[in-house]
Amino acid sequence: MTTLIAWTSHDQERFAALHVASDSRISWGSSIHRWDAGRKIFATRSTPDIWAYSGDVLFPALVLSQLMSASDAGLLFDEHSTAQDRHDITMDALRSSFQRRHNAPDRTFTIMHASRDGEKAGARPRLWQTSFDHRTSRWKDEETEIGDQPHLVAVHGSGSTSLKKEARRWEQSNIGGTSRSIYSAFCAAISSGADPLSGGAPQLASIYPQGSAVTAGAVHDGRLYLHGLPINAMADSGRIEWFDALFQRIDPQTLKVRAGAARHAKPKLS
Repeated sequence: MTTLIAWTSHDQERFAALHVASDSRISWGSSIHRWDAGRKIFATRSTPDIWAYSGDVLFPALVLSQLMSASDAGLLFDEHSTAQDRHDITMDALRSSFQRRHNAPDRTFTIMHASRDGEKAGARPRLWQTSFDHRTSRWKDEETEIGDQPHLVAVHGSGSTSLKKEARRWEQSNIGGTSRSIYSAFCAAISSGADPLSGGAPQLASIYPQGSAVTAGAVHDGRLYLHGLPINAMADSGRIEWFDALFQRIDPQTLKVRAGAARHAKPKLS
């Protein structure tokens, strides 16, 4: 299950954002038995850290919500911690929690940890991919190299093949090589139904050169969604940003492109 991706955007060859996106479908063996509103991305409000998962749902979803709450309460990371420090603490917490399982079935999963060192001109994005293989009962933890141009950094889940195919189509269009082409390809792959185990509304969170991680809402099928949950527009809906499938910033009250925001036309695809 799941289509999970991470990609970067750059502004004048300088790091501008590290994005993480996922679908919202949780399934039990097939697309017939599914829930299209499951949270898969967890972004902290206190540090530039995002966690997301693919594969098994139960352990990752529960432990990542605990990590996020502990971080937001100031109980997980020191204020002077580096991205590597925070990842090491994350790994210790994951392993410690996993060892507290008793007679529980093992399932394979991958957890993505996006982070950042430094700020502003000195900002450096970091990304780790941690997996547990139920066949060998072994953990694997690797840092992924991030280049200096907008590109798809990581892809996980059952929808990986369909996402890569769609990404190639958008890459060959007149907006190929842009951050928005990657997100649009992701949304197109999910909506196509090519992977029956991926579906529901997109989920999105980002790390920018300054500040903590930022959660965004998605406009999907004419409605607002946050972490896969349908949301009715309220007076405070503008406290977070909302994006449509073309990566346009949307006014949550009108569901139209925000005043002053860039408008993106859908390109012709081969």
